Amino acid sequence: MKPNLTHQDKVIITIATTGGLHGREANSALPEQPDEIVSDFYDCFNAGASVAHIHVRDKEGRTSADLNIYKEVVDGIMGRCSNMITQVGSGIGIWFDDQEKGHNFSLLERMNLLELAPQPDMLTVNCGTFHFDHKGDEFLFSNSKAWNTEFVEGCKYRGIHNELEVYDLSHIANMMDLKKKGVLHDPMHFSFVMGIQGGIPA
Repeated sequence: MKPNLTHQDKVIITIATTGGLHGREANSALPEQPDEIVSDFYDCFNAGASVAHIHVRDKEGRTSADLNIYKEVVDGIMGRCSNMITQVGSGIGIWFDDQEKGHNFSLLERMNLLELAPQPDMLTVNCGTFHFDHKGDEFLFSNSKAWNTEFVEGCKYRGIHNELEVYDLSHIANMMDLKKKGVLHDPMHFSFVMGIQGGIPA
């Protein structure tokens, strides 16, 4: 089914001002510090965006799992963008060592996102394990059903909703299995992440 781009019904626009991979080498206008990120979300909110998909950077512009930085960004969005949905990406992103080799964040760092305060409206679920390849750095992006079950149950306990991020078609089956087991419930909010090497081609 092809989308009807002339349809006049309302749509939900999700904006990620700062992703988990690229820095200012990709775009010199990329917001990195909390005030920059919040300011860009504010502009997008005023242009009609409804969901703020959040990744953060440290003072040096490196992807970070620091809950204090997330707090500053989530606080800022809630303060300036009334009714904008805050959604934190639970994969966090990639960090680079002194040799500029990329690594993913640990499962513990990712689980710690459950402790964010203020609490975001949504946390994403990466729906399955796959080989993530970025600029020649390949690593196993671990997202077992057992880990995702623990993460989703933690979200449910806190009243946090989930976006289900699909990098491979098998990931849909993973989530339907968690629904069958009573971990997930309708409505299920899927997003397709395309163009990552090792996942669905764009």
